[in-house]
Amino acid sequence: MFRFGFVLFISALLAGCGGAANDGGDSGLLSEPTRQLLLVKPTYNGSVEIAKIPSSEASKLIYELFYNLDLLNTFSFFGEYNSFLIFDDNYQASRAVTDDDCSAGSLTTQEFPSEKIIEATYNNCVIDGLLINGTLALKVVGAITETMPELNVVPELEFTLVGSDETLSISGYIQVRAGSNNEEAQATYQIVFSNSDGEQIYFDDFTVSSSFWADDYGLSYNGNVYYSELGKLSFATVTRKSDADYGLVLEVIANQTIYVDVLLQDFMTIMFDNLTLPVNASLASLPESLYADINQAPIAQITSDRSNTERQKAMVLSALSSNDPNYDVLNFEWQLASGPTGANFQLSQSPQTEFISDLPGTYVLQLQVSDSKGGLDTALFEVYVEQSIPIAELNKITNIVEVNQTYQAQLNVLNDQYDGPIQILLAYGPENMTISADGEINWYISVPDFGKSLDVNFGVYLSNTDKQVVIPYSVQVNSAANSLVSSYSSNLVEVLNLFSPLASKIQTQYISPDKQGLALYIGESIAPDYAKHILQFYLDDTNVVRAEWLNLLINDQGSLELKHDINGDGSIDYLYKRLAQQESERRWEIWLVDGDSQQSTLVMSFDDYNAPDRMQVVKYGIDNRDVLVLYRDSTLRQPDIYDLPSFELLYDPQSFEETQGFCDFNQDGELDMVNGTGIISLLDDTNIVDFIDNYRNAYVIQGVEHCFVIGSNFGSETLYKWQNSQVVQQNINLGSTVLIGNFDGLGGQELISAAPNVDSDFRPQWQLHTFDSNGNPSSTILTQADNVLVDIWNRSSALGGVLGVVDLDGDGRDEIVVYVDEANTFGLPTGVAAIAVVNDELQQVYAGVTEPIPAGINKIVDLSEDGELITYNSRNVAIYNASGTQLLNDDGFNYQTLLHAETAEGKISYYTTGNNSIGINKYDGNGNLIWQSESKLSTVHVNDFKVVNDVVYFSTYGESLFIDANSGETLQQRNIDAQISVFPTSDLFFDHGLQKLREVSGNGLIVNWLSNDAGTFWDGRTIAVGKIGTIQYDDDPQAEFIVEYEESNINKIGVFDGLTGLPEIMRAWHSDESPWSWYYYGRKLNHCPNDEPLCRNLLIAEKNVIYNKDKLTGHTIWQSPYFVSEVYDAKITRTENHTKLAITSGFGIHIFE
Repeated sequence: MFRFGFVLFISALLAGCGGAANDGGDSGLLSEPTRQLLLVKPTYNGSVEIAKIPSSEASKLIYELFYNLDLLNTFSFFGEYNSFLIFDDNYQASRAVTDDDCSAGSLTTQEFPSEKIIEATYNNCVIDGLLINGTLALKVVGAITETMPELNVVPELEFTLVGSDETLSISGYIQVRAGSNNEEAQATYQIVFSNSDGEQIYFDDFTVSSSFWADDYGLSYNGNVYYSELGKLSFATVTRKSDADYGLVLEVIANQTIYVDVLLQDFMTIMFDNLTLPVNASLASLPESLYADINQAPIAQITSDRSNTERQKAMVLSALSSNDPNYDVLNFEWQLASGPTGANFQLSQSPQTEFISDLPGTYVLQLQVSDSKGGLDTALFEVYVEQSIPIAELNKITNIVEVNQTYQAQLNVLNDQYDGPIQILLAYGPENMTISADGEINWYISVPDFGKSLDVNFGVYLSNTDKQVVIPYSVQVNSAANSLVSSYSSNLVEVLNLFSPLASKIQTQYISPDKQGLALYIGESIAPDYAKHILQFYLDDTNVVRAEWLNLLINDQGSLELKHDINGDGSIDYLYKRLAQQESERRWEIWLVDGDSQQSTLVMSFDDYNAPDRMQVVKYGIDNRDVLVLYRDSTLRQPDIYDLPSFELLYDPQSFEETQGFCDFNQDGELDMVNGTGIISLLDDTNIVDFIDNYRNAYVIQGVEHCFVIGSNFGSETLYKWQNSQVVQQNINLGSTVLIGNFDGLGGQELISAAPNVDSDFRPQWQLHTFDSNGNPSSTILTQADNVLVDIWNRSSALGGVLGVVDLDGDGRDEIVVYVDEANTFGLPTGVAAIAVVNDELQQVYAGVTEPIPAGINKIVDLSEDGELITYNSRNVAIYNASGTQLLNDDGFNYQTLLHAETAEGKISYYTTGNNSIGINKYDGNGNLIWQSESKLSTVHVNDFKVVNDVVYFSTYGESLFIDANSGETLQQRNIDAQISVFPTSDLFFDHGLQKLREVSGNGLIVNWLSNDAGTFWDGRTIAVGKIGTIQYDDDPQAEFIVEYEESNINKIGVFDGLTGLPEIMRAWHSDESPWSWYYYGRKLNHCPNDEPLCRNLLIAEKNVIYNKDKLTGHTIWQSPYFVSEVYDAKITRTENHTKLAITSGFGIHIFE
């Protein structure tokens, strides 16, 4: 309506801002003129009713409004916001307009300095075809910034298009002031635009606020605008957009509310009402079609981010891309053109509709749009409604699930008939689990029995025409009542040699309410980081001394730390320690498991910086009271003492010395502590006795009535006792290392000492020291029986060693638990035993179980169905069966290395490196040489060794041999040393160094499916093969190869037919992008049940856990509890009704069944 005056207003404003040159007229007066600038409200003669905007005029109205707002911006802000809303390609850079710009008429300016007014007068001035008359006056009333003043602006101007009678006039005033808050400036308008047709636009106290803040840039418009032909419109700025997307949202209130979303100088969306489509229009220029006399039909368009949905799932379709060339507001209607018979659907009447239907099939949706002038258009959109994803519930038929029983369950599909038919398959799960087409699951539970419940995972694949899903399930398998853990070796030799001396690491441990044993605490494990090894020595029901690991496995409560009747109910209770993660904080927790009810209770908790290390129960006082001593580190420093069974903290001594013992030394009824610096009262944390010289050892002896303390330093001993309320010292001579216990069974404790190497057998002389009620000692020489050969100083030596003193049998007399090393020179069996003082002689009173298999076993050769276990130690070139019989030793085989051992048809054979320059020797189970390879390699450093398909592959650095396993004949000798993958069901191997497939019996490379030759699966691909395995994937008799390879830095996995090499069609739940890498994951143990290479699951050891994992998906079928020691090797044997797992670890050899 008023667009033609836009550029002229810019020019006029610049001229009136004092930028015009002096035209030689009367602006340069000798005396200062005066001028008053009156702000007079303009006259408006139009409608003041609330406007009714017809949809056909909405777009035009907004466009014309934006042009007029841009004109007002120019008056107010001096070029800062020229073409703010609508881009004008006619806009020119600011310049001063002078009288010279008038092609006819004149332009004069006059300044009134005292009033700070400047006035421009146009007298028939013709500029660019526009005739201008009137005045534009500005008065400076203040300053906003250095370049922006506070102003009063009074325009009284009329514009006439030369050669026509079309005029536009502007009158009223504008006030520009500093803004508030984050607004820089604010302009208020009392302005009327009038044209030659008598139409007016009146801005009634309309405000425009400006901001230069980057996150709130631009102008805000608020107030009322009156259109003489329409009435009143109210404007409000809803929001200004940030610097990432400059623009604003305007609210225009008339008979309905219109929203205009503006992207400055680019684009706007006009939302007329909810019954019509928004108008999308350009702000780059004024569309000519807006004023076209001929109506153009609208264009209907349906868009969606997809063309399919699922039953009963909403799908959004949009009509917002529909448009009208004349920018009319469009009416719309959604309809269903076609669809499945009987379908119930929902189709909302909104610009963005949601379509929902209950039946699968193809639907055609129709959108019709129309403008106010009768133009219309129709669009169609095809939607495919898919079947719903299969859902199911699992109903157990078997309620109690135990090892070696049959698990049965029924999978019931919950979908209706329209989602069918649904296929049911087992995606992954334990070996021998089956599922029928009707969802009946059967599984004979053949998993190892770890003595606790085991979660076994499986996945069921459900699919229909459109959807497929793998639903994970888990079965909690309980331990059987007759579960058995057989320990064939406790690695005593290695353990005791590694952790000598043992005195500070051994403590008394209750085995039953009336029997005690010894517990040897050994270091921290590597995973989890809080578990301790505890080796327990005790007397079994057959009066045999046994050594076994107390915490072979980690329970749910954590690491077992202590056994004791804590609550005094006659049952042995258990204290566990575990590290718990609570949100972002780690805390140490102590759990009490009641030995009778098995109920678990959290009794103590510590922050991560105060981790408890070791626990000990101490008795003291007349009432033989129990307290728990908890140490902060393994050197027995910083003990905290807690009451039992309340676990209330009694004492917190600030001692950083190693604790030697506890007793009530000063007879005050409270506990005192002994360390190398003195005797400390825990009641007030003061020293009762200060040792002048720190003692190397301090011994606490509990007498019949009270205790004594002996300090020892290199053969100098001092006895400390409490008499007549004071400390009494007495020098005594005990000899060297001592043992303390109740050796005579009469009450109170005695002390045994020894002098070293006093006979030809290097046996020490033992003495028994007793103490009367006053603490005065007397000594008796003890003789030794012939079978008592122990060294009291070294806890492990060629003679053997003392482990500790404890009342094993509960008769009130303490026994000495000793250990005999395998290297003793007297031919005594390796193992533990118990000796005691009998008639002044040290005699063996209980024999112990000998170690059947020595330390260091790291490989399992065979685990037969009848329980026969064959193991070997590669370091000592020795093979043992479970009874400890050495099947092979290294006599005569110097410099040989045991490479491999195997069993076939119940017969053992093994391979070693040959003598001198290296070939390979093969022996039978009796050590007889079967063959020796003719070909030899130049180094003993073995890189790879495999026996597959009766072919031996042996590789060192730079060389490799292929040897017939039956005859020893060399099949190939090549100058390669790469790791290989051997195919168990063919005559092929893969050379990972050359990334080529080879024949074992051929000469060099072969043209095969795994090479990069033309026409193969690998043609043109840049790949690196990682690991190759086998599986029975389909129904044909030959095996399939699993090939793990890397392509474009993506780890992939493929399954290939064993004969043709063609890729198998991967099942729907398998992807060629491998979710895991069994090549790099942990240690692959190469053990399927019964050594079957085509099993679908792998047995994998990763530090302290054994995993059974699906070969293709990496899903964990089951995982063992944490072993406190790292697992070296494992093997599973399975029969129809029994499963056994054998492991070797730092704890020896154990079988779970």
